[in-house]
Amino acid sequence: MVTETGFIRVGGRVQGVGFRPFVYRLAKSLELMGEVKNCTGVVEILVQGDLPDIEAFQSQLITKAPPLAEPEILQSNDIQHKPFNDFKILISFPRSRVGTHTS
Repeated sequence: MVTETGFIRVGGRVQGVGFRPFVYRLAKSLELMGEVKNCTGVVEILVQGDLPDIEAFQSQLITKAPPLAEPEILQSNDIQHKPFNDFKILISFPRSRVGTHTS
């Protein structure tokens, strides 16, 4: 049962370094649901699961990032969102779409 939904915005060097596939693999390894997408210079992640798993996910975004990545958590907060049934990589959006995750 999903207990939490987190919104995480990651900046730094996260474009062109395999960061979204890394996020996908990390989420799957922790059995989390949600989505990840590029938004011109940042990566936005919605992640659902138990709070300890989400906290581990957020920590590992930094500590286990791909070698060329230099991620920095810019924003992290809980949100209300409909349940996900998988984790997926979404297509990239221009900056105008940044921060558009709502319930």
